[in-house]
Amino acid sequence: MSSSRQTFSFTGLSVEQLESLFPFYFIINYKMELISIGNALKKISPYLKTITNIHKALYIKKEDHQHEFDLQEIEKKINQPIQFGLYNIDDVVLTGQITNHQDASEK
Repeated sequence: MSSSRQTFSFTGLSVEQLESLFPFYFIINYKMELISIGNALKKISPYLKTITNIHKALYIKKEDHQHEFDLQEIEKKINQPIQFGLYNIDDVVLTGQITNHQDASEK
């Protein structure tokens, strides 16, 4: 992730609005790169500020095992509850939802 603040909106929300509503958010692009991370998520895992690849940071928790992030798994889980774990912190599981937002530059 670059140190410069990126400007984009998420279904009509600025990054600042997204941050105030969902402080544990993260945004990835179609290359599975972390584009933006909420401040609350950065606080519990400062490691996230130093990486760009989602595969090095988060995994999908399924029953008793870890599943790597991949596009097929993400597509199956759009708009459904999902649990995420952090590789660098044991016993932390976040529950959330994946939404799809296609940026005009990615079309």
